[in-house]
Amino acid sequence: MEHSSIGYHTFSFFQKTTPEEFSVLTSDFIEYARKNSNVKCFNNKNIWIYCYTDHKGIIWNLINYVYNGYLNCGVKVIIDPKVMIEENYITAANESDLGKTAKIYNDECHKISQILLDFGSSTLNRADFCINIDLAELGINCPPDKMMELIMRANIPKGYKNKKYYDSEKSHRKRKYEGSLYLNKGPVTINYYWKYDQQSEKHPNFENREESYNVIRYEVQCEYQKLYEITEKLQSQSYECNGEWFSGLLTDSVAEDVATSYYNKIIRKGDYFTLDGAEYIVKSYGFNSQKEERMIYALGLISERRSIHNALKHLKKEAERVDGYDKFSVELRKVKEKKIKQFKKSLDDLDEILVNPVTIPTRWNIKHIINPLRAYYNQTYEQLISTAEADALNHINDYLNKCS
Repeated sequence: MEHSSIGYHTFSFFQKTTPEEFSVLTSDFIEYARKNSNVKCFNNKNIWIYCYTDHKGIIWNLINYVYNGYLNCGVKVIIDPKVMIEENYITAANESDLGKTAKIYNDECHKISQILLDFGSSTLNRADFCINIDLAELGINCPPDKMMELIMRANIPKGYKNKKYYDSEKSHRKRKYEGSLYLNKGPVTINYYWKYDQQSEKHPNFENREESYNVIRYEVQCEYQKLYEITEKLQSQSYECNGEWFSGLLTDSVAEDVATSYYNKIIRKGDYFTLDGAEYIVKSYGFNSQKEERMIYALGLISERRSIHNALKHLKKEAERVDGYDKFSVELRKVKEKKIKQFKKSLDDLDEILVNPVTIPTRWNIKHIINPLRAYYNQTYEQLISTAEADALNHINDYLNKCS
């Protein structure tokens, strides 16, 4: 496949320097930019940014400032391996690209300054793991703008907040990013977006953006603290991970584990159906009446509230509205809180039968959309599936046969 892929698209690392080394490094960059017209320099407060007009996939940030009484100086390097290797702005990179990335990077370093260390010798401080889904490539019968509408109705994990930006042109206040699910919690940022829509006129790939028309990117941006947690987990599993983290973190297995774990928390594991279709499949199992009713209630509430997150927020507000400490209030609050637990349980139960809690609006005239990650795995690997999954697929196929 050309575009559909799991890996990472950007990472950065930081090389700390002494003030003396930083002074030499600054002079070396000034000289390099003077001799090479394709190297441009910009200043942003305490950071001097060097980048390339021909999009080499490397951005250098020379940093020099005092924070809490400590001098922080050095160079932060941001790398997009696929852009560096083949000017590809769509496909995710993987560990097989690291060798070529290292060679190109080291060659460039040696042209600039003896202060710069070779690739892999500095501290990795961010990695953006991602899943790229090309809807057309995977045969998914859903236009990308509609797929984004379904994504916007997904779950928001506990503690995550919508990222906002300051709108200096219109409202002069902070606003949510439009057209993407953009969330943050500490050192982790989630950004699920339509790649085509993201490439505005200022994007370096704008002229070729038609290639990405059907591409949805599911991205998990992990900063230093999160990468440290991942490293500790790897080491506890006796996984060989060198002191500078490159060999342990920029691997296919880590990228897949991080990207898919967040995907399953947010998008969930099931296929998309209309509300009637999802209810039909739930009923086809012959669950006990209590389980069936709470699963159908969850589907209906999510459809009514237009997202998993809004449905859960509604249930929590209902519980918070119960005021007082008399016996009746305490019992009522317990009932409301139990409803929240049942709702969450229903989400897991729907995962088990491969039915997505988010349903397709009937006006779309689409009965079924395969889960994008499942579609990717179906085309990428010959998979062994569990008995439960095989049973779920049988129920789905029975429903689709009924609809045809």
